[in-house]
Amino acid sequence: MIKHTLIFLLSYLFIGGSVHAVDLTPEQHAGYKRLSLNDQQSFRAYVAGPPDARQGLLLLHGWRGLNREMEIWANQYAVQGYRVMAIDLYNSQVANNPKVARKLMNSLNQQEANNKFRAAIKQLSKNGRKVAVLGRSFGANQAIQAASVNDKAISAVVLFYPFGDVVKSDQPLTFTHAPVLGNFADKDFFFDKDRKEKFISAAKNQGIKLKIKNYSARHGFSNIFGNNFDNKADLRSFKNTLSFLSQHLH
Repeated sequence: MIKHTLIFLLSYLFIGGSVHAVDLTPEQHAGYKRLSLNDQQSFRAYVAGPPDARQGLLLLHGWRGLNREMEIWANQYAVQGYRVMAIDLYNSQVANNPKVARKLMNSLNQQEANNKFRAAIKQLSKNGRKVAVLGRSFGANQAIQAASVNDKAISAVVLFYPFGDVVKSDQPLTFTHAPVLGNFADKDFFFDKDRKEKFISAAKNQGIKLKIKNYSARHGFSNIFGNNFDNKADLRSFKNTLSFLSQHLH
């Protein structure tokens, strides 16, 4: 753990206070692999961090897909000693503009995605690892889905600025075991005050242990490649997330 923390600190200093780490070395076990859904199907996943880690993280991408942003995000937690898996919900498609991103998001096969969650969590939870699910934007909505279909297998959920309605009449909150950290943006057009209050109310009614952290930032504040990237909010949310994970995974 000391080695991983030192690497992170050097990366932090190198890029002027951002939490975004440099690329991992081969010795740190970063790269793509395929996970099986069944005898005929498999899907792509970016996996990083020590194989003998005692804690695992499942990362879910936003509406643009499994891209460079997700690799960097996974590496951030890998250098903290977590075994991290960022899975591909779009079957190797990546969007370069909002129009394509929305099309990919709206065409998602939710049942297939749920099966991917189960397969990834099964892999991550080997050797008794505790597992948390983290999602950004559309991935935050999918993190709710992942927790709902893997209730007892998930130890924590972390949401970064969800996209639109997290709670829908045909998709109510159904998990009960995992506590939730919400990293929310105060200036979020996609997850505004009404949607936030609706989610908080639903979580409380379900008996979910909920912790909310609000940041004076816009939707996408942790996406280093996005127009709304906010280094201060990103750093604070990363520290809050590490604290939350330490409390519930260790």
